[in-house]
Amino acid sequence: MHHCVLRNLIITCLILITTLVLSSFDSAAQIKLRWDPETDPTVIGYNVYYGTASRTYGIPINVGNVTTHTLNGLAQGVRYYIAVKAYNTAHYESDYSNEVSVMVIETISTPNVLTGPTSGLTRTSHSYTAGGSTSSLGNPVQYEFDWNGDASTNLSPWGSATQSSTWTAAGKYNVRARARSTVNTSVVSNWSGSLSVVVSQVAVSCAVATNPSGLQITVDGVTSTAPQRFSWVPGSSHTIAVPSPQSGASGVRYVYASWSDRGGQSHTITVPSSNATYTANLTTRSTGTSLPPTGVQASDGTYPDKVQVTWTASVMATSYTVYRGTSPYTSYAASLGTTSGIVYDDTSAAPGVKYYYWVKALNSFGTSQFSVYDAGSRSTGIPLPPTTVQASDATYPDKVQVTWTASVMATSYTVYRSTSPYTSYAASLGTTSGIVYDDTSAAPGAKYYYWVKASNSFGTSRFSAYDAGSRSQ
Repeated sequence: MHHCVLRNLIITCLILITTLVLSSFDSAAQIKLRWDPETDPTVIGYNVYYGTASRTYGIPINVGNVTTHTLNGLAQGVRYYIAVKAYNTAHYESDYSNEVSVMVIETISTPNVLTGPTSGLTRTSHSYTAGGSTSSLGNPVQYEFDWNGDASTNLSPWGSATQSSTWTAAGKYNVRARARSTVNTSVVSNWSGSLSVVVSQVAVSCAVATNPSGLQITVDGVTSTAPQRFSWVPGSSHTIAVPSPQSGASGVRYVYASWSDRGGQSHTITVPSSNATYTANLTTRSTGTSLPPTGVQASDGTYPDKVQVTWTASVMATSYTVYRGTSPYTSYAASLGTTSGIVYDDTSAAPGVKYYYWVKALNSFGTSQFSVYDAGSRSTGIPLPPTTVQASDATYPDKVQVTWTASVMATSYTVYRSTSPYTSYAASLGTTSGIVYDDTSAAPGAKYYYWVKASNSFGTSRFSAYDAGSRSQ
């Protein structure tokens, strides 16, 4: 009896379950199905079969005696194959209905235009919020912000819907965002519409003062009494100067000695990003006394037997005394000697030690104040590392040619090579007395890093800066 019923059911189902259709594929990754009902009165329900290969299904879903069903929890990028069977009171099934297939594709909706301030100042944090993006599979989303509006130069990390930016330059910025799935991170939305943000430059406070206070200063061509405070934009340029000599109370005269930033008596400054003070130091002097020498320069490791100190002559000076210290304070300066010229060789300097040098001008009326110092040192005799090291880039088929600029006092050079830019892995290739070395052992097409050391009878220099090169293939 059961076999007869099943056979009738099969025949009926083949006739009546003729249309299984995909009703919809909605934003929550649900596949909604519907099919024609079975007219056999013994049919009491339906089983829905689905799988990832045609006619190969998993365990069926008993949906009861209905003709619609929704499949949930389907995976991104997978094609599913679906069919339906009817079953009767004896739980015998019909043949499969026609098969339908669909692929689940995740999409991310475009975010809304950002919310946040439309104006602000440089070096100030500004917070913006994105929203409105959803995943068609219901996955969480995260956001990336484009602070410059060009999709390349100033992008935030992927993260929350609220993020902040601090702009360093004034201007108009078109801020936008896009979203992506946190599960399938390659699924990214389009950029949102842009929010226009106008950023203005924040000014810093700069003071120009004198020591002693109350003397004359000239700022951008305007002379006034110090101190004066200015509101300037970072990166802008201004000229500050101090007249010299200046008359003080009771016949005292003040002469220029130095600026706190070590600029010249009149010089141009570039405004920093934070508040600053520029102080002109002036000293008193008797009539006829020379001004301190200017342009003091001490050689930096140029000579193996001395530090050479030079300066610009002072008007009315007949001689000069040179001072030296190991710290930049005149209270620790010791006299080295006196000369009538503008060059002094300090042969007592220890090799490799940094010294600070000052000069005073003398005449029959007296001695000037200290000059501005300059630091210098005596060479240890070991040459400095070679400069402008260059390795050929696939220029030659049989070698990499390495060249450099000669180092003073060097008698030979050793060339080093590595496949990484770290000296700890550098291996010596060979030594030459010239400034050209051909590396014929380089493998064709391989990228190498080259360094050079200079040597003489005193020793060997440190590594030069590296340059990368290769042999052509």
